[in-house]
Amino acid sequence: MIISENPQVCSWHTAKIGALGRMAAMLTFKRSYYVPHGVPFVNTPENKGYKKYQLIEKMLSILPSKIIGVCEFDKNEYLRIGVPDKKLLVIRNGMLGKDSDTWQLTEKPVHFITAARFEDQKDYVTLAAACHQLLAEKKPFTLSIYGDGQYEEQVKARFADFPEGMIEFCGVVDNFAEKLAEADVFILSSFWEGLPRSIIEAMACKKAVVTSDVGGCSELIIEQKSGYLVPIRNAQVMAQSMREYIDDKQKIIDHGLAAYDLYLAKYSLPVMLNNYAEEYGVMNKKQGS
Repeated sequence: MIISENPQVCSWHTAKIGALGRMAAMLTFKRSYYVPHGVPFVNTPENKGYKKYQLIEKMLSILPSKIIGVCEFDKNEYLRIGVPDKKLLVIRNGMLGKDSDTWQLTEKPVHFITAARFEDQKDYVTLAAACHQLLAEKKPFTLSIYGDGQYEEQVKARFADFPEGMIEFCGVVDNFAEKLAEADVFILSSFWEGLPRSIIEAMACKKAVVTSDVGGCSELIIEQKSGYLVPIRNAQVMAQSMREYIDDKQKIIDHGLAAYDLYLAKYSLPVMLNNYAEEYGVMNKKQGS
């Protein structure tokens, strides 16, 4: 494919094609970049293949390709396993958002929303436990869950005893940004992450965020200013973070605006595209956007 297309630059994304692509680029003498979108060797019990990917990445780091982390966490993980600093750089993810002119706070229960596939990476156990805690306290809220995956039935079972209409499983949609724009608070419960595009999309939609403190999530959240960071597997803190918005709805607006300001400064799509264009040589810094 490289020989046929003859690109000036090759850019490989995700672990498996990143491995094959970097080797192919070396064999065809093409300038090459690998963007892992979250390192595949995060050491957590739920990431069962991390040792395999750590070995592969250490071996492939001798190739001429550079590695672009989407957050500082990515870069630090590669440094940890011995990849030279000169092979690494960081270009943050950027996203488009969809603001809603019709959204406003109401007297209805706070509407939380999440989009996370039902796979090993996502921690629905902690999210379900936090929601049960709020239910026991008789706190009013609703939660819309978007996604699919191999553990769908197990996840649904964890929420089966909630009152009708409180938890809604919505499947996969093409217009998630529209659904997100109409909700109040975005929540993401994970065992590991890179720099989640779903959080950036929420920031672009002026949404407050509750997220597990994993990977690059701490780079996206200004604690108690634009959202809350939850220690991994800590249902009590997750429930407390959700409770903050239920008990003080003004924080939903204030945190959402702070999140949007940070998005404009660092995580908008034009910012990301300009950084890639400069690195790949599509344009230089004097040209601007």
